[in-house]
Amino acid sequence: MICINYNIEPLESLHDFLKSFLHVNAEAKPSVLFSQSWREHTDEAIEKYLSTKNIALSGLSSEDKKELVIFLEREGIFAIRNVVGYICSVLNVSKATIYNWLKAVRN
Repeated sequence: MICINYNIEPLESLHDFLKSFLHVNAEAKPSVLFSQSWREHTDEAIEKYLSTKNIALSGLSSEDKKELVIFLEREGIFAIRNVVGYICSVLNVSKATIYNWLKAVRN
């Protein structure tokens, strides 16, 4: 086993200089990636839609579900991997239904 000691002080000072020169905030992180899971983010988007429409999830008609899927598409939720299956279970619709709604919106 080889042990190599290296003084990283010059690298740290370079890092500090570049950080101050470029005005980088090391604490800033994307909120979706670090503060919550994708399910929580999806649930928040669904709750946002429901609160603007003043309806409960259980009271959604088929047309309301379609509008919700369109809203989620505009919010970028469908860019999240595997989210379609989760939304299917939340809305109690099939994947084919969601993909048909998305196809109509995207065209």
